[in-house]
Amino acid sequence: MSAGPSSSGPPSQKRRLDCSLSNSLEDSSAIKKLFDFSKNDTDLYDGIVKVEGQLFYVMKGHLARHSDFFRGLFFTNFVESREKIVELKEISAESFQIFLELISGGNGLTDSNVEGVLKISGVWFASLPFEKCQRFVIERSSFNKKEKLVLADKYNLEPLKKLLFDDVKTITDLDILLPDTEAEINGFSADTHSRITKKSLEFLKIARPRQMIMPTQIFMRDYRLQDVTSWIRERQEAEKMLAASSSNAPQLASKPSGAPKPMDFTGTDPSLTDGVVLVDGQKFHISKTHLARHSVFFETMFFEKGFQEANQKIVELKEVSAEGFQLFLELINGYNRLSDENIEAVIKCSSMWQSDIPLKKCTKFLRKKSKLSKTEKFLLADKLDIIVLKTSFIKEVQTNADMENLLGSLDVSVFKPATVEMIARKSLEINRVRQPPVIDLA
Repeated sequence: MSAGPSSSGPPSQKRRLDCSLSNSLEDSSAIKKLFDFSKNDTDLYDGIVKVEGQLFYVMKGHLARHSDFFRGLFFTNFVESREKIVELKEISAESFQIFLELISGGNGLTDSNVEGVLKISGVWFASLPFEKCQRFVIERSSFNKKEKLVLADKYNLEPLKKLLFDDVKTITDLDILLPDTEAEINGFSADTHSRITKKSLEFLKIARPRQMIMPTQIFMRDYRLQDVTSWIRERQEAEKMLAASSSNAPQLASKPSGAPKPMDFTGTDPSLTDGVVLVDGQKFHISKTHLARHSVFFETMFFEKGFQEANQKIVELKEVSAEGFQLFLELINGYNRLSDENIEAVIKCSSMWQSDIPLKKCTKFLRKKSKLSKTEKFLLADKLDIIVLKTSFIKEVQTNADMENLLGSLDVSVFKPATVEMIARKSLEINRVRQPPVIDLA
């Protein structure tokens, strides 16, 4: 397919961008949608995309920010830029739904839909969804190693491919990794064949240290191995007699702290933004509609009659930090740089602006990744009134020792009244003290 304007052909004003993919993806299936893009709310969309007969009400600038394909589609001289409804062919509605969720901070990836999203993300030059798909395959999918290698080869997932081959320490490991048939192996790319060759030669040197002999069953033709599977089978018995060296499984490299911001909101490209927000003296060029989709606060501010901010060129937000707002914007665009140092600022923004997705991501971070103690987390949940987190911690308390572990050296007086009541009720429960009935005085 063509992902942007071609250098040849008819004049640009008459050129039409080919929105189809080379191969059809699987039919869409019923899924739980994290976002509803079928709402015809003029405040929340400025474009309509049709996929498999289903209409998606989208924000052109938001799509363009995440994909050069859509930047070309909506903001150049292609015919589609002037059409009310743009139809995308040969992709599934489910894949497009998941793609939109990924660039909006959600993640509905599953084993059954990840390949469809990988395909369109690659074709549309959308790096964030593409990377999220790759991480899903590496960290959360139930695919076996053979299936992962096929995906890594097909979509050129270099980090995944490296992890898979780095984990090969023995002939048996290589056998587990490679597909079962020679036809499948021969269908691999030149790069994958080169990696297989290198690993095979490594094991040949181990098995025959005195001489370098290429097995007659193995030869290379355009970087393709022939009959490699049978050779692997022959080498396994000899290798069993060698001492196996152990090593830890490779881990994904974590992003270093202080890494560059993944998204730049200082740009003034009118195709990507329609508003300016001032925080701590710093200007953020944003999409009003995208903020409104994620926050009742911003929907009211920008689109309700009677609010002066709706007509202001620059809207100033107070009581929040520039860093907190930057991270909030990244979260609703699918990125995540939460840390113990910045989590409070982001939760404050998310709670104040009634933004569900960032708040859920913050809660998940505190539960699963934060290095803060349980007491510190509980105190933070109380301070910022994160009810779901407070309830979760209280629910885990089963004994007096659990309660002491949760509260630490803190006195209950430091907590808000609602939290004190939760603590008191739990204490009565674990000590089997019968709570007095509520007397109806009416």
